[in-house]
Amino acid sequence: MAALLRVAYAIVPSQTHSDSIMMSSVQRNCRQRTMVVILTIVVLSVLFTILYWSTGDFSAGQLLEKHFKFSKAAQSLDTEYHTCAAQPGAIKRGVLSALPSYRARPATNDLDLMKKMLINRLTDDYCYCKRMIPSHTSPAFLNNTRNPCWWENGSMQCLPYFYIIGFSKCATTDMYSNLVWHPSVISGQKEPHWIDYLRFVENRMYLQNYTAHFKDMIGKIEMSAFSKGYSHGVFGDATPCTAWYSLYWPCFQGNQLSLQEPEYTNADVVHRMVPTAKIIVMIRDPIDRLYSRYLTWRMKVPHAAYQRPSPEAFHKLCVHAVALYQQCLKQGSPRQCAYNGTLYTQVILRLQEGMYSVFLKDWIRVFPKRQILLVSFEHYIKYKVETVSAVWSFLELEPAPEKTLDKLRKKAPVNNQNNVYETVGDMLPETRSLLEQFYKPFQEELLDMIKTGTFTLARDLIKSL
Repeated sequence: MAALLRVAYAIVPSQTHSDSIMMSSVQRNCRQRTMVVILTIVVLSVLFTILYWSTGDFSAGQLLEKHFKFSKAAQSLDTEYHTCAAQPGAIKRGVLSALPSYRARPATNDLDLMKKMLINRLTDDYCYCKRMIPSHTSPAFLNNTRNPCWWENGSMQCLPYFYIIGFSKCATTDMYSNLVWHPSVISGQKEPHWIDYLRFVENRMYLQNYTAHFKDMIGKIEMSAFSKGYSHGVFGDATPCTAWYSLYWPCFQGNQLSLQEPEYTNADVVHRMVPTAKIIVMIRDPIDRLYSRYLTWRMKVPHAAYQRPSPEAFHKLCVHAVALYQQCLKQGSPRQCAYNGTLYTQVILRLQEGMYSVFLKDWIRVFPKRQILLVSFEHYIKYKVETVSAVWSFLELEPAPEKTLDKLRKKAPVNNQNNVYETVGDMLPETRSLLEQFYKPFQEELLDMIKTGTFTLARDLIKSL
C-alpha cells in the first residue's frame, strides 16, 4: 500500500510551500479525491490481473479421465486429460493454437496436481436433449427450401442437408467434388471442421459461427427461394473427421466427468441440429487407408518418420501404435480406447480411425438406416459414376442430366496419391500382417453390421437405379 501511495503522489504534482498556503479547502479536497480515484484504479487493475490469470487456462481446468495403468512402455499415459473452456474467455479469441493439439503431449503426469487444477468443465453452448426418433419434417425449418433453413434477425440461416462424415483417405474429397456437379448441389467449403473442434474455440462456439462457413451457399438458396418461390438447392459438410473425432468428448454437455467413455458424440451434435440429415460414410480397407494417410501427411507432421517416409519407418510407427492399443484393449473396452485422446496423441498414426465399427455404432444409435449410406472405396473407384448417381438418389435428388454423367466419366480423380506410392513403395509384408491382426475383430464386426442390414449400401442402390 505504501508503494501505491508513492505512485499516487508521483502522478499528482506536489505543491510548493507558498502554493499550499494559498490553497483553499476546496482545492485540498479535490486533490484528495484525485488521489483516491487513482488508488482505486491501481487496486482494481491489480485485482483484475490476478482474477484474469486465475480464471484463464487453469480455471478452464485440465479435464481428468479415469485411465488405465499401462505397462512401462506406456507409463506416460497414466493420466489422461483434455483442456476445455470453463467460460468463453478460456480459449482466447478464436486462436486455434490455444486448443489442445491432437499432437500435444500431457503437460504433467502429476495426478494430485491435475486434481487441484480440476475446477470445472465446459458448459457447451449447444444444449443437448434426449435422443428422439428422427423426423423427416421439422417445424423450425422453412417449407420453401429443401435445405434445412430458417430466418433469424432478418437473415436466412441454413445447416447442411447432408454430411460426408468419414473416413479420411477414403475418397471423400473426390466424392464431394463429384456430387456438386448435380444442378441441385451447391458447392462451397468442404471441411469447416466446426463439429469436431472449432466449436470449442471462443467466439466460434455458436451455431451462427457454423452457418457462417456456408454464407455463399445460403445466399444462393435465399435468392432461389425469393425468385422462384422454392429452392431445390442443398449443400453438405464433408469434414472426414466428423465420424470419429469426438476426442473433446469430456467437453460435451451431458458427458459426466466420471465417465470413461462418452455418452454423447459428434453423432448427437449432428442429430440435435438436423434430425433429418443424410449421413454418407465412405470406408476403405483400414490398412490401405492408414498407409495412404501416412504418405499423404509426409512433411506435415514434425516427426522423423513423416519427414523421411519409408516402409521401414511406417513399420516402426505401427509396431509402437499397435502395442499401445493392444495394451489398452486388454484393460478397457474398444470404445474407451477409440475415444482416448491422450492415447491417440502418443501413437502418432491414426490407428484407431480404422476401427470403423466402434464409431459407426454411435451413429446408428442416433440415425435410422434410411439416413445412413455406406460407400465402399474399392467399389467407388471401380464404379464411380454409378456410385455418385446412387448417392444422388440417396439424397432424394432428381436424376442428373446425361451430359453431367458424361463429364463425370471424363473427370480425373481428385487428391490422387499414386505418385507418392511409386516414390516410397508399398508397406512391408510384416507390417500388413501386424495390422491385419489388429483390425480383424473390428472388420468382422463391421461385416456383421452390413449383413444384418444396419446401413443403406450404395451398391444396393446402384442395382435399383
